[in-house]
Order: sequence, then structure tokens, then C-alpha cells
Amino acid sequence: MQKLKHAAPGKKFKYYSFDTGYDKIFSACKKELRPISKRVELIGSAAVRIGGKKELDIMLITDNVNEALKQCKKLGFKKKAIIGNVAYTHKMFKGMDIDLHVVKEGSSMINYFRKTVKIQKSKRVREEYDELKRSMNGKSMVAYKRVKGKFFRKLMV
Repeated sequence: MQKLKHAAPGKKFKYYSFDTGYDKIFSACKKELRPISKRVELIGSAAVRIGGKKELDIMLITDNVNEALKQCKKLGFKKKAIIGNVAYTHKMFKGMDIDLHVVKEGSSMINYFRKTVKIQKSKRVREEYDELKRSMNGKSMVAYKRVKGKFFRKLMV
């Protein structure tokens, strides 16, 4: 598996407002994933109900990443990359991009993903992050990912 690329060079970031319909899509996706793991969590912007890319980031925690990936493949997920204890997969589900992060139980990435959600629950941080995302609308994905990474690194210290 290749390392996850930050973004395709020509791709642009498109900001979408949060849509409460995401909740139904997450519930349906979670139900589909439950036979693989009971530990399925919404992470990313949709978890704190702010806008961003039109996608849902979901974390699936498992004891066996390889076995979970085999089961995810049967559900139509396509493996993008494996970095450390996290496998990144993707599929379209009910018209929505689903980015599934399959994480090994005990991985420090579980706390990292949860911490990014927890940080965003601060109204000030959430508003600042949402404004940052809006300001990047139409800019390159490479630039968006760079600015987003810098934002979270500043908060994680």
C-alpha cells in the first residue's frame, strides 16, 4: 500500500454547509458496519456539525485490521492506504463520500481522532475552524490540507 497522498495537485476544496441529513446517512452506514465492529464513531467536521467537504469521516475500531478490511471490501469499501495502525478506505454510500478509518484497538490514533472531535466542541474553536474552511473554498486541496494540519497542530500542543 502506498502512503496516503495529501491531495491530488489539481483538486479544489469545496465547502458545503453542514446538513442534518448526514445523521441519517451515518446511522445507516453504522448499521452496515456493526457486524464488523460494535465500535463505530463519527469523527471529523460532521461529528461537531460544521461544514466542510461533502463527506463523512467514520472510525471503526477493531482488534484485527486485516480481517476488518476483508469485510469492508465485501461492503464496497476500497482500500486507499495503510499508515501505521490505521487503514484508510472509501466508498460512496447513499450519495455521500464515506471515508472509513479502520483503526487497530489500542492505537494512539483512536485518541487523536477523538481529541480532534473534542477540541472542535469548543464553540470558539468550532467557529474559527469553520471560518478557516470557508476561507479555503475554491483553493487547492493541497493548500487546504496544509492549513488544516497547521490549525490542528497548534491546538494539539
